[in-house]
Amino acid sequence: CFKKLDLLTDPAKAIDKWVADHPGTARRGVLLGTAAMRPQQYQQLLAGFPDNAAPLEASHTLRALMRVKRPRELTAIRRGCEILSAAAGVLAEAQRAGVNVTAAVLEAERAANAMGAQDVRSLFSLDGGATLRPFSSLIERAVDPLHVSLAILHAGYWVEGLVLCSNKPHAVRERVGAALRALTSQAKAGATAADLADAVMEAIKPYKPHPMIGACIGNGIGMALEEAPRLDAKGGAVLEAGAVYTLCAGATDGKQHAMLSAMVLVGESGCEVLWTAA
Repeated sequence: CFKKLDLLTDPAKAIDKWVADHPGTARRGVLLGTAAMRPQQYQQLLAGFPDNAAPLEASHTLRALMRVKRPRELTAIRRGCEILSAAAGVLAEAQRAGVNVTAAVLEAERAANAMGAQDVRSLFSLDGGATLRPFSSLIERAVDPLHVSLAILHAGYWVEGLVLCSNKPHAVRERVGAALRALTSQAKAGATAADLADAVMEAIKPYKPHPMIGACIGNGIGMALEEAPRLDAKGGAVLEAGAVYTLCAGATDGKQHAMLSAMVLVGESGCEVLWTAA
């Protein structure tokens, strides 16, 4: 078990001390998340290990262990989904009231923070849902439809949702909602990403896939916003019992655009929908 965690300000020096403190008992190290390290720091880290004891890269093994969620993890994720649901409700209410984009999104973020969110990240659209963007300035006008992506961190676990709020009839949204319901109804252990993506493609006809989603209908989620696997139609990912995924569907007719998502806990014969925008 870990006795102490320290910042790695001098990787080579830290490894030298670690090897010296454990002569003959701990000569092999394990590295996690090296893809996010600066190349120079990574090389310094490797140089600190003895020539015959190169460290093992264990990120893939760790990600595999993270996929199946334990009961306490699921409790945190379910609470996060409750916060997401409340924030999405506040957003929809503000949009119906004609509130400007900045105020509507901030009201949703404040609602999430008031319920215990550790972090809230928002993206929104000013072009009817064709693209999503972060805040770079105040947007003092209302838009309809209002597309927002909300990502919420609670108790160390992420949840996220694609939301579309509109006071007007929205044919593409209706079709995407149906596609998302079809997607969640087929999500179960052993289902392949390719088959699920095909189901979405069929369900959104006659519309085209939204370019921001394309053939990728989701990914794993938990301690990271994007955990393995990536559910791409061209990949070989398979849903696993006990894992939590964010699933999404999107479509466009060139003028109207819609993206919606759901959070699901996969079981052997189906899934539990933890949150959905459909």
